[in-house]
Amino acid sequence: FKYFNKEYEYRVEKVGDVGAGITEIEMIPLREGMEFLAGQFAFFKFPDFNKREKHPFTISSHPSQEGIRVSIKGLGDFTNKIKGAIRVGDIVKVEGPYGHFSSSYIKEKDQVWLAGGIGITPFLSLAKDKYPNRVHLFWCMKGEQTVPYKEEFEEKMEHDPRFSFTLWNTGKSGRITAKDLGIDELGKKAFLICGPEAMKGNLRSQLISIGVRKNLIYDEEFAFR
Repeated sequence: FKYFNKEYEYRVEKVGDVGAGITEIEMIPLREGMEFLAGQFAFFKFPDFNKREKHPFTISSHPSQEGIRVSIKGLGDFTNKIKGAIRVGDIVKVEGPYGHFSSSYIKEKDQVWLAGGIGITPFLSLAKDKYPNRVHLFWCMKGEQTVPYKEEFEEKMEHDPRFSFTLWNTGKSGRITAKDLGIDELGKKAFLICGPEAMKGNLRSQLISIGVRKNLIYDEEFAFR
């Protein structure tokens, strides 16, 4: 098991504000690109902005796409400064990939994806994978604000009858619960959850209480598992 993966050099090709406080950064490799699975994350260092710090971000692009994309929500000192600090042409050091938040080993099952806020990022990549069974994505957002990436999921739903998407407004409907998912045939479904710790903990407990096996519930913790 490797605790540290290879470091790659990328160049920033595009920086944009996509709404809801999310900054999107697209990068292309200077030489060799990093191979990764949909749903994985990597550590990113932006030397032109901060020479020392590196931070984990989920890759929101798909492995089949050229370069990599990250979608960063301003949630702290570092991420709040990203938008105005990163510029096209900047060099980025990328170490990875890490994480086991991948559906590649459970594609034979119907899947329910549960995202809270910026926890949508791994599902942006996972949605571009191909699945033999059905996938239903619930994205929990607060209020009626502009929802970035909504069109991506709606387009996926339009062209893939096995994929469905529900935007859950927590400001109007409250926190989503296991009962809201309309689950049947529990043994045939796997659950992927990414979002705030409270959301993940609550949903995991609720799913287990209604009979979902623990080994069919996956969540992302930016952990070396």
